[in-house]
Amino acid sequence: MRTVTKHVGQRVALHQRGDVMLKQQTKKRLWIYFLFTLVAVVVFSAIRTWMCLNRLNLTQELFYPNDMLTKGMHWGIGVVTALLCTVGFAPKNTFETLFMLDDADSLVDSVNNGFFSIFANAVSGCLLCGAGILTVPRLSETVQAHLTNQFGGVQHVFTILLCISTIPAALYFFCKAAMRRPSKNLLTLFGLGVVLWHISLIISTYFDISVAINSPIKILDQFSFMFTMVYFLNECREHIGTPRPRFHLAIAFPALFLSAVSAIPNLITQLYNPEHQLSVPIIYCAVQLAFCLHIIADLIGRLQSVSNDVPQIVAGAE
Repeated sequence: MRTVTKHVGQRVALHQRGDVMLKQQTKKRLWIYFLFTLVAVVVFSAIRTWMCLNRLNLTQELFYPNDMLTKGMHWGIGVVTALLCTVGFAPKNTFETLFMLDDADSLVDSVNNGFFSIFANAVSGCLLCGAGILTVPRLSETVQAHLTNQFGGVQHVFTILLCISTIPAALYFFCKAAMRRPSKNLLTLFGLGVVLWHISLIISTYFDISVAINSPIKILDQFSFMFTMVYFLNECREHIGTPRPRFHLAIAFPALFLSAVSAIPNLITQLYNPEHQLSVPIIYCAVQLAFCLHIIADLIGRLQSVSNDVPQIVAGAE
């Protein structure tokens, strides 16, 4: 009887040791992805900023045709984005175990209670308020566009929705920055306002015919906003207790990369050439960067929430 118990204890010990090793390997892998993302942001932002300042037609938002450097940069952005999505490929239930998602509320609280997270949420809320105020004058421009082209009506409708959705979107970030939060359902409702804000901005920008429809500036902006939209939509799932950590991380890393690589060069280009405004104004670039801070705080919070406690290995039972 004692021998059987000893063998059972050894098997349990081996299983526990395997779980610990898997957790440590996954945590190390996530930190590597995180650092790689930051390095990629610096490299591609620098390259794209130089190209926007030297090889971009600011009126049409088109790079010089048949430019190999431009093609190489876009291919590089695509490859890095695809590579970052592979963070979701891991053994089944690895992330669920790693982030202790049996208690989703404790995870969300641990991720969002740090000072950096509070700062990122507060900045995001303030910049969204500014974006809403600065979007109001665009309504008159979209009315004029409605009179001159067939797509102006669509742009006008979604510009109105863009102004309206700014209110719940800003409230979402202010609530996340506050020490006391509203009910989960109300917070989720405000989070859906962030999603609606993204949808309105994407469609409004798409139907802006003042620039070429195939403008790489516009296309990259839309892709970056699509990723952050899905990111915040999945974040809403956590507030109602149905988290998907594998998918969340597979979206968070490329969303951070694309948003930063899109916003930083656009912001610098418009500050350097104030007489030429791009299809995504400066205030929206600032909002994108605030979302980047939010994602960075989220990722750091998740990685720091991982338990480092190594369970005691049972040698056997007497």
